[in-house]
Amino acid sequence: MACYLQRLQNKSGPNSIAIHYDLSFVVEDSVLQPSVTLEDIFEKGQNKGKSEFLKRENVFDSNLLSKDNLTVICRIWEIKRRNKWRKIGRETETKEKNERISLFARTILKAEKRYLVWIIEKFSSFQLSERNTLVVLSSSDEKLMTLEFFLTEDCCDELITICVSYCNPSIKHFRFHSYLLDDTIGNKIEFGYQKCFNELKEGSKFLLFPAKAKLIEEKHTYFPNDMLSLHCEFAFSMGIAFEGIEMIENGIAPSIARSRVVEIKQTDFSSKLKNDLKSMYDQKLFCDVKLRTKTGYFQAHRNILSARSPVFKRMFPPMKAKNKEWIVSTDLDTDTMHRMLLYLYTDSLEDLKWKDAFQ
Repeated sequence: MACYLQRLQNKSGPNSIAIHYDLSFVVEDSVLQPSVTLEDIFEKGQNKGKSEFLKRENVFDSNLLSKDNLTVICRIWEIKRRNKWRKIGRETETKEKNERISLFARTILKAEKRYLVWIIEKFSSFQLSERNTLVVLSSSDEKLMTLEFFLTEDCCDELITICVSYCNPSIKHFRFHSYLLDDTIGNKIEFGYQKCFNELKEGSKFLLFPAKAKLIEEKHTYFPNDMLSLHCEFAFSMGIAFEGIEMIENGIAPSIARSRVVEIKQTDFSSKLKNDLKSMYDQKLFCDVKLRTKTGYFQAHRNILSARSPVFKRMFPPMKAKNKEWIVSTDLDTDTMHRMLLYLYTDSLEDLKWKDAFQ
């Protein structure tokens, strides 16, 4: 697998740019080796990088791909030729070193999958000269490829062979997986697995296992009606469906940002204030007003009632005399008055019923 950077052919900008850059593949936050650091001078329209960066079989033949996604990280630093007599402060150097622009790009490959059953009739009498052809179509009924089933002779064995021919030049990667069904217990039996890349588009051959004679020995298990049914799974990659920059971030490097973050414990001040006000109301601390009901009275705080209710604010004129207690008579019953005061002090109601709310 190769990885390259290409400079755009823009009219603006210098003719050449010198940069440091490193390239690495990342899967699940783990860097896949090798990671390479390079220094190059890029002319306009020029591309440079690593032609043999990572063997693709190390990726495709392993469980390294998380959700079938492979992430590439490229970090770039511009090489600035400074005048050695120029005096630069430590703060300026640190700022230039740590500030960065992060670009998050995504490339989505256009992929299709097909599942079908390839039936070979009268398999026990299938001859070396015979061929059975299967045409694989896309979702839009476009011919993608043809597969030919035939036998090849190797010593005393007749080997089952598949030949793949591409009909669509846009196919970049092809994966073929076939298996048989055990009619007795219904289990899948691996029959063949093959991957082809674009260099094989002129046609490639591969063998399926086991040989014809071995299958005939198990005829009642795999093809009791003399019909060999190959259950086939195809996967195609046909170029790029989307590529582009999804997000751009400007700022300092995350390691620097984290070092400047001071963790502040957030307190639920609102909840604490409610508890304190309710405690002051329950304990009748510093009360300066009494609210009479039909059967009793409640002690409260004039300033809190005025702040919470415009009705009470109009009811209480400015108080000049100290230690003066107001007595207010109401038509509310005791339970409703209690709920109203609880709401004014805590901004919450305790199981208020609709008929009480309209009083």
